[in-house]
Amino acid sequence: MGRLTSPRRITAWTLVAAGGLIVIGVLGVLALNHWVYTPARAALGYLTAVGNGDSHRALALLNPRGLDSANRAALSKRVLSGASDLPEDFDLAGTRELSDGRVAVTYDYTLNDSRASATFVAEKGPSRWLVFNDWRLRPEKLPRLTITVPGSSTVAINGVRLELGSSTQSLPVLFPATYTVGYSSKYVRASPESVTVSSHTATPDDVTLSLTATPALGREVHRQIKASLTACADATVLAPSGCPFAVNNDNKILGRVSWTINKVPTVELSRAHGAWVMADATGEATASGTEMDIVTAKKSKFRTSSTFEYSATVRIADGRVLVMPKFD
Repeated sequence: MGRLTSPRRITAWTLVAAGGLIVIGVLGVLALNHWVYTPARAALGYLTAVGNGDSHRALALLNPRGLDSANRAALSKRVLSGASDLPEDFDLAGTRELSDGRVAVTYDYTLNDSRASATFVAEKGPSRWLVFNDWRLRPEKLPRLTITVPGSSTVAINGVRLELGSSTQSLPVLFPATYTVGYSSKYVRASPESVTVSSHTATPDDVTLSLTATPALGREVHRQIKASLTACADATVLAPSGCPFAVNNDNKILGRVSWTINKVPTVELSRAHGAWVMADATGEATASGTEMDIVTAKKSKFRTSSTFEYSATVRIADGRVLVMPKFD
């Protein structure tokens, strides 16, 4: 018969095995806290989210201060993912212990084909499952991009149309990223401008868009001017009220006067004092009819041309063009 193992020996082996498992577990926790649950990993998670255009993940990891629903317009996934350039090729440049157990983490990255760096501050939160470190990026205020669109409260950032609420607005943006700011509508457009925001301490250049009138605006102004002059041409007197043209005639006019528009002023628009201004342009109209000489009483046909100067101020409101003519 085989010998029976004593209960004491079984208990000893059990304790040894349990102790070994505890040691392995402790070493595993230490290893994970050293290599996985680290300040550097927290910063890398944020940068990776930005590089992937995932603004929701980036905001969750950064948890920036001072945000509310009113100033999140440029923080959407559509805006970030549409950036002309996002960070890549991340390399840990170093870590540095700060006061109160905080750690500064610096990463190098590539943006716009150039190497740059960003530094984050991480602080330890409550442990995960009581054993794993939970490093979180310390909340910081996001950098702001100040945009001015003269005469408009709408702008396009990375191709996404946004309502600013006013012609000038300062919008929080995620970093690092290169943003393309532009404006385009049926009647007005602006050439896109690119701005790179490198870190949370960056102060990007303000963007003031230079607007230009589209051919459609010129055509619409021309159409309205032509319609106004055509309405004036329906008048049957030598000096139509509220119209830019008139002729003098010392004889007696018999019957009605007929007007013909010979030349509609050429439309050239420029921006001035918050409105579109049409440069002074020349037009011409001709009056014709029958006159009677006040001395001889002789009747005859007359045909007289009137050359006039025409300019206008043009405003755009709610997609509609308003032409306010100016003439002597």
